[in-house]
Amino acid sequence: MRTVGKNVERWTLVLGLAALVVSFIFKEAWIGAFRPIGFTSLVICPLLGLVGLVGSIFHKNILFAFLNGLLALSFFLIMGIGYSLLG
Repeated sequence: MRTVGKNVERWTLVLGLAALVVSFIFKEAWIGAFRPIGFTSLVICPLLGLVGLVGSIFHKNILFAFLNGLLALSFFLIMGIGYSLLG
């Protein structure tokens, strides 16, 4: 249990990125009212990003704080990139 608390910012970042990759692979599956990318970017990634952000601030790790902050804002980043590329 001690090692999980010590590396919480790394594990949340890895799990969030893995969830994004899996949701990009299975684009056409439906989860309730959401597609996987919507569910992942609206629910899973912000929760994991906030947990990782708190853990990285607690451990004073600026790089992982920045990366987990981006993970928490993944919905807005994905939507912005999509609209700028696809119009």
